[in-house]
Amino acid sequence: HLFGKGVIGNPEAFSNKELHTRAFSVLKAYFDTDKTNAIKEYLELGGTGHTTSDIVDIVTNSYSGQVEKLFVTADSHNWGTFDAGTNVVKLHAKAELCNQDLTDFAAAHTLFHRGKVYEVSPDEVPGGASTAAILRHEKHLPKMGHPGTAKKTE
Repeated sequence: HLFGKGVIGNPEAFSNKELHTRAFSVLKAYFDTDKTNAIKEYLELGGTGHTTSDIVDIVTNSYSGQVEKLFVTADSHNWGTFDAGTNVVKLHAKAELCNQDLTDFAAAHTLFHRGKVYEVSPDEVPGGASTAAILRHEKHLPKMGHPGTAKKTE
């Protein structure tokens, strides 16, 4: 068993959609608890330097493996570019040919570095922004060191 609870009944008696719906209802409470605890952790760490809702900080820290937990909304888009060589983030007001969604970029790099990404509703994002992050404490940082300060340009 991978989880303490399960779907009751013969799985062959359910369609794939029905089986998914029943399984999701069993697991939803678990995932909601994890998300709620992560939001509480963000609020407790506020003012310590281990949280941020600045997309520039989130992008640079996610790229270097410093984001432990990332909170995003389903419709959050932060358009721009990130230059890994110079650690410079350029934000754009809208999608342009040469840019990307930096929220997706941050989510992918957070997951790549074994962080967690939580999709939350706009009113659940800690810090009141569209994106927020808990940064890793120094004892958990990769041995590569700190990336330095990013330059914000618009």
